[in-house]
Amino acid sequence: MATAQKALGELRREGYIEARPGEGYFVLEKKAHAITRISLFMPHSGLSFFTLILGGIYAEARKHGVDLEINSLNTDKLLWNDSTMEQLEKAADGGNGIIFIEEPFDRVREKCDTVACAVPFVSMEWVLGRGTAVVNDYTRSGELALEYLSERGCGDILVLKGRELQYNASRKLRGIRRGCDDFTAKGGQITFMASDFDAYTGYTVTKDFLETHPDVDGIICANDYEAIGVMGALVEKGRLPGKDTHILGYGNMTDKTTTYIPLATIDQHLERMGRDAVRAVVSDCPEPVITVPTELIISNH
Repeated sequence: MATAQKALGELRREGYIEARPGEGYFVLEKKAHAITRISLFMPHSGLSFFTLILGGIYAEARKHGVDLEINSLNTDKLLWNDSTMEQLEKAADGGNGIIFIEEPFDRVREKCDTVACAVPFVSMEWVLGRGTAVVNDYTRSGELALEYLSERGCGDILVLKGRELQYNASRKLRGIRRGCDDFTAKGGQITFMASDFDAYTGYTVTKDFLETHPDVDGIICANDYEAIGVMGALVEKGRLPGKDTHILGYGNMTDKTTTYIPLATIDQHLERMGRDAVRAVVSDCPEPVITVPTELIISNH
């Protein structure tokens, strides 16, 4: 009986059946309904990466008269948990649209897959396979990164990989690796090292790398936060960022650097991504993937 009740509950949440008190369960014809509330799932509501996305989400939600409910872990780690799954179920039961920023795995990913059958679901920075995904052209951005450093004459390049299993990091690395053969054929050397999207690992990985490659002249960071740590490690070794060693960040985030050390980066157009996510929810967008182009930003001051 418990298994049957659980199955009926899942079918009801997914919109296939309805419960009528005293009568039982009845199969429904699935119909689109107007979205009046969006439940937003995100790791952190304070970091500039997420606030830039939020700016686009807020603006587009106001335009469509949609309320927002924010579920934040208040951490920059992807520690999705049982509470996240409960909040997902609650949002689906309420008929809310869902925007899920940053990629979950295992049971939480399975729960996303379930609720995406019931309500409009938009994944940002990753692809679920159901609903709609709003992502950057990550592969092209990886190609841009290597092209940028190659054009500046870099011959010894360090690539900080970020969390390589994540959708966005894996696609960026794919783009970088596309140009590796040509780069090494011209005498260049390129090294890939694990990192964790933060300033601390940017600093520690670069510091260790400099012990064996003191003259590294190019570093590709997984994001702008890592670039801050990279700058610190270079300065400690007496290398001037942007002159002795070229650095490329990722994200074009407002707190990416200081006014003293400008940082070249790749703009993800995060506000646009937020707007596109809301549009996809309210229109129940049939497109499986919305790709936002990236742009190389070179600071000259």
